[in-house]
Amino acid sequence: MDANHTILRVTDYGADPAGEQDSTQAVQAALEAARNTSGPVTLLFPKGEYHFYKDFAPKRLYHTSNTDSCSHPEKTIAILIEDQEDLTLDGDGSLFLMHGNLMALAVVRSKRIVLRDFSWDFAVPTVSEMTVTGFGKKGLSHYTDFYIAGAFPFTVSGGRSVLWTGGESLRGTGPYWTQKNQHNGWSVVGYDPNTGISRRYSILQGPFARARKIERLAPNRMRVTYFGKRPEIQKTGMVYELCASKTRETAGAFNWESEDLLIEKVNVHYMHGFGWLTQMCRDVTYRDCRFMPRSGTGKFTTSFADLIHASGVAGTMTVENCVFGHAHDDPINLHGTFTRLEKRLDARTLMLRYVHKQQGGFPQFHTGDEVIFYARDTLAPLCGKEETYRVVKAIHPGEGGNSPKTMTVTFDRDLPEEIMDKIGSEPKYVAENVTFTANVVIRNNFFTTIPTRGILCTQRKKVLIENNVFQNMAMASIFLSNDSNEWYESGPIRDLTIRGNTFYIRPAGQTEWKYKPAIYIHPEVKGGSSKLSADTPVHRNLTIEENTFYMGHDGVVRAEGVDGLSFRRNRVLRDAPDIRLHISPETCALKSGERVSLQTQADGRCNQANEDLLFSFEACSHVTLMENTYDGGLKAGVALVRTPRESVDCRDALSFDADVPASAPVGTIAYRSTDEAVVSVDDWGQMTAVGPGGAYVYAQTMWNGISVQSNLVPVSVDGADLPPAREPESAVHDARMVIPSLVFDTVGSAEKSIVVTTAPDCELGSVEIRLSADETAGALTLCTGDERALLARTQERTLSVNATLSPGLNSFYARVTARDGQTVSERAVHIIRI
Repeated sequence: MDANHTILRVTDYGADPAGEQDSTQAVQAALEAARNTSGPVTLLFPKGEYHFYKDFAPKRLYHTSNTDSCSHPEKTIAILIEDQEDLTLDGDGSLFLMHGNLMALAVVRSKRIVLRDFSWDFAVPTVSEMTVTGFGKKGLSHYTDFYIAGAFPFTVSGGRSVLWTGGESLRGTGPYWTQKNQHNGWSVVGYDPNTGISRRYSILQGPFARARKIERLAPNRMRVTYFGKRPEIQKTGMVYELCASKTRETAGAFNWESEDLLIEKVNVHYMHGFGWLTQMCRDVTYRDCRFMPRSGTGKFTTSFADLIHASGVAGTMTVENCVFGHAHDDPINLHGTFTRLEKRLDARTLMLRYVHKQQGGFPQFHTGDEVIFYARDTLAPLCGKEETYRVVKAIHPGEGGNSPKTMTVTFDRDLPEEIMDKIGSEPKYVAENVTFTANVVIRNNFFTTIPTRGILCTQRKKVLIENNVFQNMAMASIFLSNDSNEWYESGPIRDLTIRGNTFYIRPAGQTEWKYKPAIYIHPEVKGGSSKLSADTPVHRNLTIEENTFYMGHDGVVRAEGVDGLSFRRNRVLRDAPDIRLHISPETCALKSGERVSLQTQADGRCNQANEDLLFSFEACSHVTLMENTYDGGLKAGVALVRTPRESVDCRDALSFDADVPASAPVGTIAYRSTDEAVVSVDDWGQMTAVGPGGAYVYAQTMWNGISVQSNLVPVSVDGADLPPAREPESAVHDARMVIPSLVFDTVGSAEKSIVVTTAPDCELGSVEIRLSADETAGALTLCTGDERALLARTQERTLSVNATLSPGLNSFYARVTARDGQTVSERAVHIIRI
């Protein structure tokens, strides 16, 4: 360490690692001391649990993008790093526990900041959760019983109303926040622990819709009786997640006007209001971070909305080796911001406006920044070329007579007259600050259980999305837009590579979006996508290569307004193909020279819905499809809309008929004998008895490089004994299993034996018993103390594990992998100990 590097311990300023006292003011005092210390400083939190209360946290007037900041400009920040340089905040593995509806952390106007090795969570999250535990009926009224973890305080009044409260203020002023029933939300989120899928539902499907009576049965149990039938989406084990999504009063964490930021080994278990917002910064890295629920809390939700969100980043933005899950919106969204041209004040000066209601208040342009203008209806550049204009003066929102929504910007030369053209009564052009766009690297990350998209990234500089895994995204795993009409999130793509990723595209049942392909390129323009033309592309130079797609439904790529899209060397497979071969007769006795034809039944799952067509290109040009491999059972076709056929160089075996049926679910079938001297079988399944003895014949096909065999038919020739019945050497089947009910109550002893029984026809490679860890809720503990146990199956195909349960919600996971190494089934048991 550098000789002039100073280490300051927060405990020397009164911070309490035992978690018995508030540490907010002590940590701010330590940060102030760090700011007044020359040279690099490490602010060390000796390992422990530090509590931060809203009552004592600093307040600032900060405007945050993509939030309701104009109506909620004052932010309360638990840990505020402001005007600092060369600071490392080292948590030493500590937990920071937040109390109240506040921003957990902010880095403002600072340089060379490292945030390392800590976690944060909220004592009472601002999302309330209810787990369905059972059902019943009284007369004509159905009722549902719910479990509510201790992290979600509530009261029931008048038999009709639930009041959720956000923990008590230390100043004695009551709860930090309150919400009634389903919160003030646009929708409710439902999470199914059995499938790992989370999606949004209408408020009309919420837990209190059509509620006739609400009862508190016990401290953590509630019963809701309905007028008539209960909401149809309810099933045992489902978790309702209730959020006041109509108001995002703050970002959950905030980086603003700062540079050289490294966020490393930080575990974020919950964020209030929005996500971790990076706004008008330069060179930001997230590495080895986890955005997942905290074990032992009984909580699932990690964020009110997004997880990592960037609105204006220069230099390089890197997100690597991170885990994302259980948020209510997108895990990663990186974009610029379009401002709309409202007035031309003189030949070089414009009044620009933030349009979306959740944009405003913060400076968007600075002296020296470069700007490009685009038409809202086509996203074509002003005067047909991407010409940059340099800012020589900017009067920011809220200054010099501007409202929080407007800014006045003067450029280095005259602007063309057509810049003030209209589309109907609305301004035609928008401006993008291209200085605050970044080179982006997103690699080696894992995304799971998200009700929206996985990655949104619209940046004009070089973008690499590599070696990530996407599992259980309810919408597109990668969504590339450029929006001049709704959110005004800007960014034409000029060089983007999607390489080496694995996509599991599984139906979630969501109805918000008609299309949910793995990769969706969909610019938002005034007038809709019909305004797009291949002659004026929005995006250019996209390469999608060496990825693996496991398709449970929908398409692989749906692209609009792209010039230059290469899809090459990818593998497109079905998710859980369930390929099965069966040949008959079951046994056969022949004489030498006798011939018998085998009857073969070949089955497998097919993706055959209209939206399952693999590719769709609208207003695109210079598209290449080559060197890809495709599974059977897929709609291996390409739809073209305002895209000339000659613009698509297709070297794969694909149809250009949008109504193409799914291909055969099973590929080429070959036939084999275990002893050709006894019986032979040709490529058409005709057996020929060759000589005396016994042997087996079977059918075989290949899937994803794996041999899939039928049943083995015993054959005897010339009176020899039939060989004994035998199972095939390998199979690609569902890795099915039987487990207990998803959720049940247990009273008394904390010891519980859990049994997993695999399906009778499931050929297993391994069975893994996985405890809840940071990526899951609950606190199940194996009696052995091991965090994981890999158990060989018994001859009875049954295995059991004894567990010690914690009070409240415990989570247990069983994972079965078939011998093919590919087919996997994972099930969950959530045990509530009261």
